[in-house]
Amino acid sequence: DSGSGGNDSLIGGSNKSRGFVENALIGDAFTLQDQARAGSDFLRGGSSTGSGTVQNAMIGDAILILDRAKSGNDSLNCGDSRGSGLVQNALFGDAITLALDVLGGRDFLRGGDSRSSGRVENVLFGDAAMLTSARGGRDHLVG
Repeated sequence: DSGSGGNDSLIGGSNKSRGFVENALIGDAFTLQDQARAGSDFLRGGSSTGSGTVQNAMIGDAILILDRAKSGNDSLNCGDSRGSGLVQNALFGDAITLALDVLGGRDFLRGGDSRSSGRVENVLFGDAAMLTSARGGRDHLVG
C-alpha cells in the first residue's frame, strides 16, 4: 500500500460528426489508500466540432482516496463545442470521495467553452463530491 502513481497525460476522444463519444479519464487508480501517493497528471477531455455529443468524466487521481493517502497536483481541461453539438463535462480535481485524514491536492480545472451554436455544460469539483474527515486543497477553477 505504499505505491505511487506516475505523472501521466490522458486525452479523451473528440467527435467530428453527428455521433456520440464518451470519455472516462482517471489519472492514477480506482482507489488510493494508506501510504499510496498519486502522481501529478494532465487530463484533457474531448471536443465536438460537428453536431454530435461528447461526454467527459475526468478524475485527477482516483475514485476513492482514503487513510492518509496523498493526492496529486493535477490539471484537468474540458472539451469545447466548436460546432452545433453538445459537450458535457464533469471534473473532480482529486476524487469522487476523500476520506479519513486525506488532504486534497492543488489542482487546476478549466471548464469548456462554446465557440459556435453548440452547447457546453460544466460541473467542476475542486477536490471531491464528498469529503469525510478530509480537507480540500488549494484549487483553481475556471468555469
